[in-house]
Amino acid sequence: MEAKRCSRCGQVKPLDEFSRNRGKKDGYSTWCLDCYKWGRERFDSLDATLYKRMTLADVIAVQKRSQDASYERVFKALGIWLRDKTLTPAQAEAIYLHAVEYLSYQEIGEIVDLHYTNVMYHYKRGIGRLRERYKDAM
Repeated sequence: MEAKRCSRCGQVKPLDEFSRNRGKKDGYSTWCLDCYKWGRERFDSLDATLYKRMTLADVIAVQKRSQDASYERVFKALGIWLRDKTLTPAQAEAIYLHAVEYLSYQEIGEIVDLHYTNVMYHYKRGIGRLRERYKDAM
């Protein structure tokens, strides 16, 4: 039986512990099923932004806050930018997952069932909108 290393947990597991993904060179997902399940549970509330029409501001309001002050500032800023419509929910989600949680575009795409180029588009468009808003301050 062939095996593969999970890009998230780093463990070598048999191929039957990976979901099929025709978009990948070897035909299997980069995360094992356990890590994929963890990712779905971990970001289920953020996934709701795209599929259940819940706004990221609602998610931020109910999310358990980290004691780290930088996380608090990020959540506060995302909430402000969502309320004043500087960012769309998809852009705020992509910025949070990529810039704060340090997930790659591919990993975010797997979590929210989008192609990584769509995630990249939302991230870059959101950053562009923030640069445009604060261009005088830079």
